[in-house]
Amino acid sequence: MEPTFGGINLEDIKAPECFYIEKKLRELMKIPVMHDDQHGTAIISAAALLNACEIQKKKLDKARFVVNGAGAAAIACIKLYESLGAKRENIFVFDSKGGLIHESRTDLDELKKEFIQKGKNMTLTEGLKDADIFIGLSKGNTLTQDMVKGMAKHIMNWDFHFAWSLRR
Repeated sequence: MEPTFGGINLEDIKAPECFYIEKKLRELMKIPVMHDDQHGTAIISAAALLNACEIQKKKLDKARFVVNGAGAAAIACIKLYESLGAKRENIFVFDSKGGLIHESRTDLDELKKEFIQKGKNMTLTEGLKDADIFIGLSKGNTLTQDMVKGMAKHIMNWDFHFAWSLRR
């Protein structure tokens, strides 16, 4: 494809295949390769995250994250947030198959194993207790008003099913 194409934008490829395809294309070509589901979401949400942390005077390495979803977009977001200073031990990832990605789970693929939490297993409601940040990258209508009320006093909530809330 190179040098006639200036870059490649992959679209709508599910995890884990998207990671393998992107990696192979980058190895084979010298043109930029981007997977919109991963990188577009990660970049935009990271900009919002940095701004919200500044407004709330919250240090990224101290913030407690709950990520609902463990697909391509969620994994890319988490990795970008970590590169900006978020701590893996403060990121609680929930998937659609079994709740928290936790050390007691036996159904995790290699990508999800990277995000295993130790300690007590918990539900999404329990995970959101005193959380600073909610990132919704799964099915809609999973977050309730009561769950939001249980979060930290000053929260940053991204639900990529078009709900935004910054409670003061």
